[in-house]
Amino acid sequence: MRAHRHIAVLGAGIMGCSTALFLARRGVAVSLFDEAGEPFTGASRWNEGKIHLGYLCSADSSLRSAQHVLSGSLLFGKLTEELLDTSLDGVITEQDDLYLCHRDSLVPADDMAHYLAQVSSLVRSHPDAGKYLVDASQARARQLSRTELNATTGADEISAGFHVPERSVETNWVADRFLQAVAAEPRITLRLGERVLAAQPQGNSVHGRWTVATDLRQPEHYSEVINALWHGRMGVDQTAGIAAAGVWSNRYRQSLFLRTRQRVRTPLRNYCHRPLRRHQKLQ
Repeated sequence: MRAHRHIAVLGAGIMGCSTALFLARRGVAVSLFDEAGEPFTGASRWNEGKIHLGYLCSADSSLRSAQHVLSGSLLFGKLTEELLDTSLDGVITEQDDLYLCHRDSLVPADDMAHYLAQVSSLVRSHPDAGKYLVDASQARARQLSRTELNATTGADEISAGFHVPERSVETNWVADRFLQAVAAEPRITLRLGERVLAAQPQGNSVHGRWTVATDLRQPEHYSEVINALWHGRMGVDQTAGIAAAGVWSNRYRQSLFLRTRQRVRTPLRNYCHRPLRRHQKLQ
């Protein structure tokens, strides 16, 4: 590492906090920015917790989407445990996830079965398959029988179902441990409640010093900037001279988390024209 580095990390979700922790533990001073009042207040806390292996992306028959996420997902558990210095045992779902195919899905059931088999082959052949949240070295996608499917959904609209070896983690538990880890790291300075307006290189090279401007302070100097923002990421990229590649879109999703006194089997009532996911998240 170069001496006297001071890096600005923009965004205090799981990507920003993980990056800040990895850098700080290698001796780098980090300023961690977020417009919220504390880290992990957005999507990193309030999401389904699925650590995808690529099974969801059946509309991409090229497998490029699956290949893109696979390596990082297989190592998610190992790296998270390293950062948090604790085990994820007890906060990982116990059963294979279930994917359901609507009769009007963009990907027909037979094509989906073929795609899931290809993804399983990718997972099994990966050198880190054994390091997933569970051992995925024997990954298989198992199609439900008609009897199992009827017992699961009771809906004629669903044409097929598949168990896949993906797992989810309890996002609130993970978020709380990240908060503790970041707060305990003396090389991380939290810059919360500040909205980043711009990140700009000084001079003509992105390899020199940078300035970061927020809605509360004048521009400050940093040796490097890492943009891990969720909201406003592309706008800040543009201030750095980085144009968006291709066509970008954003999803807005809302989730409701419930904790019950006993395990509850919930019927599936909502369908859409793409592969569906169902998780047993109620405790």
